[in-house]
Amino acid sequence: MATTSATFLMPQPPVNQPVAERGTNVLTTVWRNYLQRLDLMFRQAQIGPLANAANDGAAATAGVPINGLYRNGNAVQIRLT
Repeated sequence: MATTSATFLMPQPPVNQPVAERGTNVLTTVWRNYLQRLDLMFRQAQIGPLANAANDGAAATAGVPINGLYRNGNAVQIRLT
């Protein structure tokens, strides 16, 4: 999980936004920007194969950062300490 500052997502664009002059659709541009930002957030989250650890101490030893995800069997946990 990324330890850098969070990338904040802009508010979801409205669906009923007007069409701009010259035939360009403002709604399309706004939604494209929104979805690109959302894609970037998911890529930065780096959620993938999780380390298997019995507790927070074992997760720390496995390299899981604080607030990072790890699994204990089938349960996904967050390292707090």
